[in-house]
Amino acid sequence: MTLLLNTNQTNVAIDSPLPSRGETQKTRVATNVADHAVLALQQEPCVWPRFGLVGPQDNGTHTDMNYALLSRSAESLRDFFVDSYRLGYANNASNDELFDIWRQRGVQSEQAMFSATKGVNTHKGANFIFGLLCLARGVQKRTKSDARSSVEKLLEIAYELAGPTITIELATTPRGISQTYGEWACHRYQCRGIRGLVVDRFALLAQAYAWYQAHPNLSAETRLSYLRLFFLCYCEDSNIVKRAGFAKAVELKRVAQAALQGGGVLSNLSAVDEVEQYMQNNGWSAAAAGDLTAALLFLVGISDEK
Repeated sequence: MTLLLNTNQTNVAIDSPLPSRGETQKTRVATNVADHAVLALQQEPCVWPRFGLVGPQDNGTHTDMNYALLSRSAESLRDFFVDSYRLGYANNASNDELFDIWRQRGVQSEQAMFSATKGVNTHKGANFIFGLLCLARGVQKRTKSDARSSVEKLLEIAYELAGPTITIELATTPRGISQTYGEWACHRYQCRGIRGLVVDRFALLAQAYAWYQAHPNLSAETRLSYLRLFFLCYCEDSNIVKRAGFAKAVELKRVAQAALQGGGVLSNLSAVDEVEQYMQNNGWSAAAAGDLTAALLFLVGISDEK
């Protein structure tokens, strides 16, 4: 199964019919949604605190990637984001069928990412989150589901597409030797990773978006900084569990939550610096908080799109 689009394909038959105005508009909207997704992934490393993640100035705790590689990786996902939107917009299949078709294409997108990064896992989680949000955005536009908050409805559709299947998978993944570390961490420590975000109906992301919109008096940079710490405190990050071990991962959350309860970047900068240094010294990075910060940037970017 191949992706619907290939932006590198420039040869078009001379007698190819010109796209209708409606088709041109659909293509423009799909491209615009993908632009928001790629831009969000490229902007996320610029958000402070980075908690061990790669940024424009240095590579955090990573020795296998830098900002240029992250940018290239984000670009490698662009076609998949366009394809995901168009699949949701044009396909009337059931949610389960649509999610299954999309997921197969997501595997191909992962392969494109690994090809672009020469095997480095830069955006595997983001490939899933952003692809699913683009798919849901296409469904939202097809069904004209804008009666309530556009973002609120988008997250609801994303859950309806993926939630039932992933809930079953979490309940039925066999114990013992698992295919991935994430599956093992789920059964051993109830750390569900990105799948937990989905089955919880994207509640953490919805809360962050609502807080962001409720504080327009603060700069965008300040709001994103505050919410990066919020994500670190409350997301289920199997990458940190893998690197730090479960006990130290729990301790990290305790330290981070104390910093947030003290005001985070709004009034407790020294405590945030301590969390940042704690992670840097131990070689940990907040991958899930990075993905969620990028997803928040995406939601903010599309929130005014009609």
